[in-house]
Amino acid sequence: MTDLDPRMLNEQMRTSVVKKALEADSIIYDAGVNHGDMHPRNIVIVGFRSDLEDGAPKEAIIKVIDFNVAHVRFHPMNKDLEIERIIQKEREGWFPKLPSPLLRFYHSLDGFVWEGWCPNDDPDSDHEGSSLWLWNQFKDDDRYIPVIWDRTNPWKSPRYVELENTSHDNSNLGTKIDGNDDVKVHGEDGIDIEMGETEEGVWDDW
Repeated sequence: MTDLDPRMLNEQMRTSVVKKALEADSIIYDAGVNHGDMHPRNIVIVGFRSDLEDGAPKEAIIKVIDFNVAHVRFHPMNKDLEIERIIQKEREGWFPKLPSPLLRFYHSLDGFVWEGWCPNDDPDSDHEGSSLWLWNQFKDDDRYIPVIWDRTNPWKSPRYVELENTSHDNSNLGTKIDGNDDVKVHGEDGIDIEMGETEEGVWDDW
């Protein structure tokens, strides 16, 4: 993404690129890995899917690279293990829905904003971001855990909707991670993730 001037693309295509990146982060996180550096420099645009009727570009196809600071969320040596367990507990009743980009990237889209990929709709924030843009893109997406956010108080972080008397079936969680196996996740259109171990560490292929 850093080698492409976003002004060369229309707003629809810029939005598609950023959404695909954030969707990929949620899929990776749900598979048990925190990428830790989701930034335009780590997103490769490999092509665009075209509209079948007029042939115009419709959506982006992206690959995520650079897992050098990534960590396995529930590894015993993870320094944030207790935090990850708390986060996982909050999500239990919502399986198999994915973690929402609204929480993952609230006030944290600095790199995408600075490079012109999405608007800065909260310029007074200490953390340049695009909270309203995030809300508009993901608020009605039922692939993700539903989120509550007070737009009149943008400094108050969004939160997941709470469930009463929750029960869940873990048989449909999708990806199981085994330290001796590779992990392959088939995501939404334009997002394929494959991760495994090499002598140099984790590799990825989208």
